[in-house]
Amino acid sequence: FVPEFLRRYPGLTLDLHLTDTVVDIVEMGYDLAFRIGDLTPSSLLARRVDDNPVVLVAAPDYLDRAGIPGTPQDLAQHACLPLGDTRSWKLIAPDGTLHDVKVSGPVSVNLGDALGEWVLAGLGIGLASLWFAGPDIRAGRLVPILPQYRVWPEAKIWAVRPPGRIMPARVNAFLDYMQGRI
Repeated sequence: FVPEFLRRYPGLTLDLHLTDTVVDIVEMGYDLAFRIGDLTPSSLLARRVDDNPVVLVAAPDYLDRAGIPGTPQDLAQHACLPLGDTRSWKLIAPDGTLHDVKVSGPVSVNLGDALGEWVLAGLGIGLASLWFAGPDIRAGRLVPILPQYRVWPEAKIWAVRPPGRIMPARVNAFLDYMQGRI
């Protein structure tokens, strides 16, 4: 979204620091950070940007080799690619039943972009934000797995900023633009 934003606001410059690690934005002097998931209590000012629906996905070639799981329990027999130290996935059935499934696979990683690339490469099944996986699902490069189940917990996307500062107009313009695009 950055090129479009800069075309809309040609006088602005951005200094972006991209990481999946939660950093202290006050100490680092950042104007704004995006966080996905539950927020821990802090003095930061938070604005909910959007929901962050998460889906199970796999590449068609992985499913051709390994088969399509029909139930959450079937995931235990598949190469699942966890993000970070998560070793179980929680899925909510249409009737509200919670399934807690232990998962394992050939690799785990703490960077969502790398995980997305490995799922696309056919290494296994992964959890992906719908905003990330949506274009690949529409193009047929990824297939939703167990789409009748919801991934739990359901996460939100937040924008956080330091307390006590007036938000500069440039930061507000960026936040409004990103919220509209997300």
